[in-house]
Amino acid sequence: MEIIIRRNLSNKIGTHYGIYLDDFLIHYEFSRTASEKIVSKITSGMSLYEVLYEQISKEYIRQNSREVAQLQAQIISQRNHIDKLEKTVVKLEATIESKDLLCKGSSNSLDLNESEDERFKYKYSMSSTEANELKRLLKNMEALGFTKSSDLSKYITDNKLGEQYPNISGIVLMQDGGEEWDFEGGFPRKIYRIICEELNLQSNHTSAQAIGFKPFNDI
Repeated sequence: MEIIIRRNLSNKIGTHYGIYLDDFLIHYEFSRTASEKIVSKITSGMSLYEVLYEQISKEYIRQNSREVAQLQAQIISQRNHIDKLEKTVVKLEATIESKDLLCKGSSNSLDLNESEDERFKYKYSMSSTEANELKRLLKNMEALGFTKSSDLSKYITDNKLGEQYPNISGIVLMQDGGEEWDFEGGFPRKIYRIICEELNLQSNHTSAQAIGFKPFNDI
């Protein structure tokens, strides 16, 4: 089968350049250059559908680039707002849990010298194992002076500290638009909020979201 270009003239659409597969018209353009580009891509292995889809996508992005940029800005703004709300929730939970502890202390004669692990456990409603790992992580990382959560994750991965915090750190499944990828050395959303709050870390404000988590202990 041969792909050729023919210059045609029609009362309906005027001068155009038809792309023929043998004698069958499969597409036409109003520019020979445009027709030649399509033929070149088809002969290189692409299907006509793939070529046209690529053209339509580029044209759509070009025409709607401003709207796309506005949507991205809105997503980032909403993400920042969500981060602030999540920090507020953490503070409220801590306040409520502290009050619950005082009530339990007065009614059940709770030991006022309970361990730091126990305080983390009750404050953030987590297991003893998670509380112990979180306490140690905060204590060890506080002296390093990180300012971003991504720096902390990188430090854990580079120094292979997953064995020290196998239940609260691991691989986070991230999603942005239609793309998904694994982020090693990350934390589940609840732990992430607590760490950012306790160490005053800034998050990388992007439209990407965590949609899954697998602790190092399960890998």
